[in-house]
Amino acid sequence: MNTAVTMAPVESDRVDRLRSLTQDLLNAARAGDWDATTQLEAERRPLLYQIFGAVTPGQHIRYRALLQDILSVDREVMQLAQCRRDELAGLLHQVGHGRSALKAYESNTR
Repeated sequence: MNTAVTMAPVESDRVDRLRSLTQDLLNAARAGDWDATTQLEAERRPLLYQIFGAVTPGQHIRYRALLQDILSVDREVMQLAQCRRDELAGLLHQVGHGRSALKAYESNTR
C-alpha cells in the first residue's frame, strides 16, 4: 500500500492511520488471529467513513488508488476468513459424527 496522495496534514494523518490499520488487519488475518482482525476492523471502520464519507466530486480521483488498495486487502481477508470458516465447519461436522458414534456405542453397551 504505497499510494502517494497529496492532501492536508490532518487528512494525511487519517489516511496514514487507515493504511496502517489495513495492513495490520491483513497481517492479523494471515496469522489467523481473528480476534485481532475483528478488533482492527472495528477500529478501521469509522476512519473509512471519515475519509471516504467526506469525498466531494472531483476529489475521488485522489482516493482511487487508496480505495483500490483497501479493497484488495479486504478481498484477501475475506478469502482467509472463508477458508477459516470452512475449516471450522469441517471440525463441527467431525464433532457431530463423534457424538453420533458415542451415542451408538453407549446404546450398544447397555
